[in-house]
Amino acid sequence: MKTKAPTPPQLAVLQAVHDYNAHHRLNPTYRDVVKRVGISYSNVQFRVKALLQKGLLTNEPGVARSLALTAEGERAIKEAASGRAA
Repeated sequence: MKTKAPTPPQLAVLQAVHDYNAHHRLNPTYRDVVKRVGISYSNVQFRVKALLQKGLLTNEPGVARSLALTAEGERAIKEAASGRAA
C-alpha cells in the first residue's frame, strides 16, 4: 500500500525524529522535536498525529520515548533527500 507523501512541515518532523535517534541512539520526546524543528508543542502534536495516520511514525501512548519512524517513514526521508515524492 502506498502512503500519501508527507507535507514539507511533516517531513521536518520526520527528519527531526530521525536525526535525534541517530545522534542520541534513543527516540525523541515531543519536546525534543519542538526544539529541533522550532515550532510549538501543539503543532508537533498535530503533525505527529497526521504522520501516525499515514503510517510514517509509530507511538505507544503512555510510554516515554516511543515516537519512532516506520519503514515507510524512513523511505519517505530517503526519497525526499533524493528529490522524489514518497
